[in-house]
Amino acid sequence: MTPEEDYDFGAVFQAVFIPKQRPPPVPLPENVAVSVSTYPPLGQVTQLKAPEVSLIAVLEAPPGRGGEPWEVALWHAASSDKDQEWTEHALTLTPSGSGQIPSTLQPIGDSPRLYFAGSLSVQSSLTFTVKFRPGPDQPWRWTRDEQGMGDGVIVINDDLDQRDTKSGLPDLIPDLNPDLKWKSLMSQCPGTRLWSLEAAVAASQNDQSAIVDIPLGTPWGRFLR
Repeated sequence: MTPEEDYDFGAVFQAVFIPKQRPPPVPLPENVAVSVSTYPPLGQVTQLKAPEVSLIAVLEAPPGRGGEPWEVALWHAASSDKDQEWTEHALTLTPSGSGQIPSTLQPIGDSPRLYFAGSLSVQSSLTFTVKFRPGPDQPWRWTRDEQGMGDGVIVINDDLDQRDTKSGLPDLIPDLNPDLKWKSLMSQCPGTRLWSLEAAVAASQNDQSAIVDIPLGTPWGRFLR
């Protein structure tokens, strides 16, 4: 075999030009699994009016481990920043007797819940994720690795109320049925407007459901193709 035949270009290219990928983190066992949820939530876009954002994180620790020095940190970057310069922001544990813990609508099981809070200023938009660890000497764990949660996005629009009230639904739907009650709502999706429509429906008779057919009107005054 000639020296040219012994040369493996693919192996050399991979060794020189392709950096080695770090292995995925070892998932936590089921008996020590941790769940973290936030508001504004991860994995979706939240539109807010005020640039000062209060973020709350709820960490559900494994049974019997609520007393450990858990830490939760926010990792964020301006969405408009092409270089994505991420910054860490530590969240503060909220004491259980402080009266600042959000109300719980469902019963809490054996897993203790810890509440963390923090505030930050958002200029226009912000992308964020959350990491946590059971103590300062432990490695950080990321919610996107442990729970498969994507980044959250916060969009600030200080003209939300004014924009939604500049025109009403009858301005967009001429001859709107007067039997309909409508009101403007704040949309969580940038660049959209939202209304609710209500109509009276008679009560059902015996086992027969009441059905009513209510014409709405013609959007923008004409049909579009």
